[in-house]
Amino acid sequence: MLSGKVALVTGGAQGMGAHDAEALLKAGAKVAITDINAEAGRATATRLGAFGACTFLEHNVADEASWQRVVGDTLAAHGRIDVLVNNAGINKRDSVATTSLETWRRT
Repeated sequence: MLSGKVALVTGGAQGMGAHDAEALLKAGAKVAITDINAEAGRATATRLGAFGACTFLEHNVADEASWQRVVGDTLAAHGRIDVLVNNAGINKRDSVATTSLETWRRT
């Protein structure tokens, strides 16, 4: 179903992102996972490589220059991006009334 497609999965080092990346690989896609945690990201990409072509790119989704680099590197490696799973996020426990504007922008 996804054979020949290229997927970019943010927050792919663990949890839902890693699960989504695995499902995409099993469906035939090539997958680039990104995460701010480089050590975990590399380990996950190595593990997921058993299911297909999986690469890792260190990525801070809150930084525009990081997005430009990741998209450019993915296009250079694969020639296209067909699927974006924008999974990365932060876990900030606060009330709506006291959450800062900076925190809202990071989510």
